[in-house]
Amino acid sequence: MNNSGGFAGCVPPVFLITGERGEGKTTTLGRVIERLKDERVAISGIITLGTVKDGLRNSFTVVNVATNVGVQLCSRETGTNGKRCGEFLFNTEGLEHGFQALSLESAKGAELIVIDEVGHLELRGEGWSACIDRLTTEIDKIPMVWVVRKYSLSQVIARWRLLNPVILDINEYSADEIANMIIKKIE
Repeated sequence: MNNSGGFAGCVPPVFLITGERGEGKTTTLGRVIERLKDERVAISGIITLGTVKDGLRNSFTVVNVATNVGVQLCSRETGTNGKRCGEFLFNTEGLEHGFQALSLESAKGAELIVIDEVGHLELRGEGWSACIDRLTTEIDKIPMVWVVRKYSLSQVIARWRLLNPVILDINEYSADEIANMIIKKIE
């Protein structure tokens, strides 16, 4: 895997935070975001925070990292309006909240865009894929951080034609090390 940090083409620089399911990718990203905000880095995008019930992920809230406002994205429970995908029912308002946070308008003035998580929905052209398509084709200088499970890395890299992404396994890099790499790229 190439961690050289070299970027080419029109796709903006992309850092891929990766690990297995339940290892702490989102927790690591949250710490990276906190550190970067402490350094006054302007960040746009989303982080999805999960809840656990009876040992299983029960729901997710999508948080706009620029505003810190969260809206329920999906739940295993009934009563949420929207589309069912697997065991989860997606909330229309949560999806709209995420789409807004990942819009080109929201990216204006940002020094970094974060997307948690890019996975099987996006690879099927659902979830945040349309937003990612716009961001990777219409923004050429703002670095991005994506959370991607290890088993999806090669597919995500191929799907969005990422040239030399920086792959950051959470078992090899701390949140501070990741934040430092991002700060160096922004500078």
